[in-house]
Amino acid sequence: MMQFENEDSYMNMNPDQFASALENMDEEVETEKAYAQEEISRMQIAVNSEEKIYQMLQQMDMPTTPAYLEAWSQYLNNRNQMFKNLAKNLGGERDVFSEIGSELDFSDIDGLLQTTMADIIEAMGEAAKTPEEMAEAQKKLAETAENVMRNMIVEKDVNSIDVRGMKITVKQLHMLGAQAPKTEQYAVPIMVADEYGNLSLKIVRGKEEDKGQVEITFDMESTGAVSAKFKYEGNSLDGTITAGSQMTRELLSSHMGLIAGAMQKEAELPVALSFAWDASLDANSIYEESEYDFETTTEKREIQTSKLYGIARAFIQTLGEIAS
Repeated sequence: MMQFENEDSYMNMNPDQFASALENMDEEVETEKAYAQEEISRMQIAVNSEEKIYQMLQQMDMPTTPAYLEAWSQYLNNRNQMFKNLAKNLGGERDVFSEIGSELDFSDIDGLLQTTMADIIEAMGEAAKTPEEMAEAQKKLAETAENVMRNMIVEKDVNSIDVRGMKITVKQLHMLGAQAPKTEQYAVPIMVADEYGNLSLKIVRGKEEDKGQVEITFDMESTGAVSAKFKYEGNSLDGTITAGSQMTRELLSSHMGLIAGAMQKEAELPVALSFAWDASLDANSIYEESEYDFETTTEKREIQTSKLYGIARAFIQTLGEIAS
């Protein structure tokens, strides 16, 4: 009886109405119980994550709370879902993300929802010039996702599962955005064969100003896992592109001239590429420790920066040409 607002709310009911009201209350209570139990189960699964998930969060200086454990565990389990969730809730034609340097009002929900993934993909590709631009692009991506989620919450036709998935996407993008300025590691949305994917890009700096490495990985249904490592040392650039499927290896190797030519133009260095096949390739290996130490010292760093980001930009743009 205490679940009624007051005595007047039930005293004027006939017996059938009163019985129906009690039945509806029972259903609401059961629904709340089921939801609470589901949340408890999700937290238990998150807390029981593999030890490597805890270790990765600690390396990233992230708290090992259930929310972070769940977000990172799901990210590693299905790295492309993050951008698929975002793409699902974006739409429209207006190009409000065409230039990373332009001011975008994230409080403008109507304008925000007219941003397309094509705009974002183009913007991220253009930002692959400096660590500052890439970090800003990663930050804007997280802010975009957060505002999309806020709009979803106020919509009546969006269910709790959709909102929950978007909450995890926001958490993942915020985690990646927080890491970007410190580690020069980014999540870049791409499209291959009409499929949205997540390309991981990492710039690894050597201790000497003329050494560095660019690491790129992605894993999509149409291509399988792909890992590309380009080592810049002195006056040359050596690259190894490994594919998890023979078909993808053959596709990429058949475009070797296109890839090498684009990189040579950007880096202004002779380029040597090799291609390999590894059925056990894991695209998430990019989040493991690198052989180089991160180092950002002296003004000579700017020379290395232009080379490394030019190499990354050339590969991403060429990948888009091959995919189309």
